[in-house]
Amino acid sequence: MSPLFWAVLLILLGLVFLVVEGFVPSGGILFVLAIACLVIGVTMIFFAPESEGGGMFSGFLAIAILLVVVPTLVMLWLHYWPQTRFGRKFFLPAPAEQAAPVPPASTVGESLLGQIGQTLTDLRPSGVTLIQGRRVDTQTEGIFVPAGRWVRVIDVRHGQITVRPLDERELAALPEDLTGPSA
Repeated sequence: MSPLFWAVLLILLGLVFLVVEGFVPSGGILFVLAIACLVIGVTMIFFAPESEGGGMFSGFLAIAILLVVVPTLVMLWLHYWPQTRFGRKFFLPAPAEQAAPVPPASTVGESLLGQIGQTLTDLRPSGVTLIQGRRVDTQTEGIFVPAGRWVRVIDVRHGQITVRPLDERELAALPEDLTGPSA
């Protein structure tokens, strides 16, 4: 049998090894064998006598064909591999449907701009404030505010809610149903 026959047989064997490597976990052994078969097969085509169909032109033609066939095999593998038993272990299942979309934190915070609340924890400079009946993580402008103080939301940026304590004039102007009789 001619060297060209063995070269083509090695190239076909290399392509088979590539396909099998995509579906059988071999730790890369089949991949190395596939590359070795392809390289040896193409090299044999280059060194085969031109009278038998080998030579430079045939070698470059084999490389050009492999540059089309191998990416096509890879694309097919990427399409079918996730559907195999082994491939399904590598991918997370599709996310479940959510009942209702959650608005972004920035739109929730922007609705609080200008609102008045009462600190539930010390703000040093961040802590928890009760605003509109909700516990909200807030921060001050760098000052300490003890728990139980009334504050106003003055800024909302990137989900960060900044508050400032109310002064005596603003505290006196608060409605009694908000502050209670003790304020």
